[in-house]
Amino acid sequence: MSDNDRSSQGQTPLQGLGPDADGQTAVDAASGEPDRVPTIDSIGDAIDLGLAYDADLTAAKSVTGDAIESFDWLREGEPCSVYMLGFGESSISCSARYWIDYPGDVGYFEAIHRGVVAIQAACAYAGITIPYPIRTLDVPAGSSLARRITDEPNEDGDPPGDGHEHN
Repeated sequence: MSDNDRSSQGQTPLQGLGPDADGQTAVDAASGEPDRVPTIDSIGDAIDLGLAYDADLTAAKSVTGDAIESFDWLREGEPCSVYMLGFGESSISCSARYWIDYPGDVGYFEAIHRGVVAIQAACAYAGITIPYPIRTLDVPAGSSLARRITDEPNEDGDPPGDGHEHN
């Protein structure tokens, strides 16, 4: 059913996406898991983070999931899911996904805020590093930038600098 069909039947785009008329929840064909499409009474939150390449990913998954599942305002019967999603530039990409009642005791952004704080504290306590992004610059040898960085004189023997005279 398209969003336009729902609107013409007096439904919002989010209504009608939960269990069907027989009370059966749709199943994702690829994973075989219940479809996690938000309904009018719940909403999913996701927190994406990076984990150090030398982290114990099994422990990190457990620590992250336990941090989220410690909250009493999660939607009943909807466990937190933690997935390692790929290799980032400076970390392993990880995502924690969980459901809250909406509207409920905790709003959407507050749930994300509390989740981020809990995951960071749990990882720090467990010695799991959430690294800062690391950038590596490849500066060609002999370039003006290389001379400025390394304090090498230029080809005229002048000291490094920005090329501007200062009084």
